[in-house]
Parts: sequence; structure tokens; C-alpha cells
Amino acid sequence: MKRRDFTAHLVGSALAWPLVLRAQQPTRRIAVLMGYPENDPEAQSRFAAFKERLAALGWSEGRNARFDVRWGGNNPARASAHAKELVGLKPDVILGNTTPATAALQRETRTIPIVFTLVADPLGSGFVKSFSRPGGNLTGFRYHESVLSEKWLELLKQVAPRVARASVMGAARHVDRILRGAKPEELPVEQLNRFELVINLKTAKALGVAIPQSLLLRADRVIE
Repeated sequence: MKRRDFTAHLVGSALAWPLVLRAQQPTRRIAVLMGYPENDPEAQSRFAAFKERLAALGWSEGRNARFDVRWGGNNPARASAHAKELVGLKPDVILGNTTPATAALQRETRTIPIVFTLVADPLGSGFVKSFSRPGGNLTGFRYHESVLSEKWLELLKQVAPRVARASVMGAARHVDRILRGAKPEELPVEQLNRFELVINLKTAKALGVAIPQSLLLRADRVIE
């Protein structure tokens, strides 16, 4: 082989190695049990946000991740059947969305890692032993609306109706860590326990949004 041909062959092989390694990367199976009907637009938005966040963390469907999704709705029997089915698929990790969905999953497995979201009381529900050291196969993201007064909760829903998506996207971080080898019993439960209302008047003006004076008075910070 001539030197020029050998060099070209060597360079071509070197460039091909990353593609070979990517092709050999194992696909991780991620199961999801949503505690809402499949036709719920907000639930679909939350699931899309979850997948989007995981993709940003390096786990993309069709490349190195596969998603098995079931929708339990408000039907406990259906949620239990879906939980049994998902556990039977032997996924690498399961996302449980809402308390009933998570409880159904916990009844089916004590070994497969489960990450919960939209759960108000993980301790009272028996999902974890403590927030700092969950101690079992469950961890996740606590969403506790009772930290807000009724008025603040109403206000929050007006200015940030998609706040629940933060919970789902936060859970994606735990799923990512578990896929990389972390143990759920050692991952602290994350919490949304403080909200700050910041109003940017310049942005509001650019968008043509009129901010009520009553809302400005409640703001923690106003950006002129």
C-alpha cells in the first residue's frame, strides 16, 4: 500500500471510530406512567417537556433511549394494570407522574428505580424514608402546593400556569443520573418550596401585556 493510500485509510478509520462507538452505545429503556388521560393537553405538554429535558441531558429517543408510556387517567385499576405491564418490560428506570401512579408502581417493584413527580407527600405516602436519604428504589421531585397561601397559589397559576412542568423537568435530572449509574436511595428528593414573583415591565411592554397594579404590588421584584 502506498504511503498516501495508507494515510487516507488511517484518517478515514479514525473519523469512523466515533460513529462506531455511538452505534454500539446501548439503548436505555425509560418507562413512564402518567396519572392523567392521554388526551389531556397539559399532561402531554409535561411529557414533552420531560423528553426535551432528557434530550438536553444526552438521552434522545431513537439514539440511546426508548420510551414506554402509559396513561392511567383517573382510573386506579387501569393505573395498576399499566404499572404491572411497565415493570414487566424490565426498564432501566420508571417515571411515576402523580401520587396514585407512583403508588401503583411501588406495589409492583422494589428493585427497579422509580422517579416520582407531582407528589405532595412522599414521606406520608411511604415512598421514601427521608428527603435527604430516600433509602429505597424511589426518589424524585416533591410538588407541594400547601407552601403557598390560597391567594398566592391563585396568583401563581395566573402568571405561571406551567409551573408543574418544572417538577417534571426536575425529575428528568434524577432519571439522567440513574441512567448514568446513580442509586435512587442516595439521590435526595428535590422540592419546590419557595416561589418568587419577578415582573419585567420592559418585556411586558414589548409583548403588549398590561400588568395590573394589584399584581405589581404583590411582586417581590419589579424590573423597570
